Amino acid sequence: MNHSKSIFIVDDDRIYQLVMAKIMSRLDPSVQINSYLDGSDALEAIAGNLAKGAPLPELIFLDINMPNMDGWDFLDSFLGLAPEPTTRVYLTSSSVAFEDKHKAMLYPSIKQFLIKPIPKETLIEVMKTIL
Repeated sequence: MNHSKSIFIVDDDRIYQLVMAKIMSRLDPSVQINSYLDGSDALEAIAGNLAKGAPLPELIFLDINMPNMDGWDFLDSFLGLAPEPTTRVYLTSSSVAFEDKHKAMLYPSIKQFLIKPIPKETLIEVMKTIL
C-alpha cells in the first residue's frame, strides 16, 4: 500500500512550527505535515492512527522543553505505543545542555540532537532520509 510520507512537528512554538512546515512543504509538497503544541496531543494522534492501522510518521521533530508533556515524557510514551518504531526522531532544543545531549544518546530512535533554529541545509539533509 502506497501512502504519503508523514512528518510530525511537536513543539510549543507556533512560529517555529509554521517556518518548519513551510520549508518542508516546499522541499516536497506531497509530505503530510502535522503540528502539535503539546506531546500529549501528538501521542493521541499517533495512537488514533495506529488504531486505524495507519503507519507511524516517518519523521518527528520533537522539542524537549514543552509545558504539560515534555519531549522526554513523549518519547517514553511513544516507545510504549510502538516498541520498535521505524520513526526517525530528531530532538530539537534551543538549549545546548550537555545532559540533554547525553540523554538523547540513550534512545536508539533519536537520530540527532538539533539546536534551534535548525538551518535550512540541515532540514534538507533530514528530509532526504525519507524521500
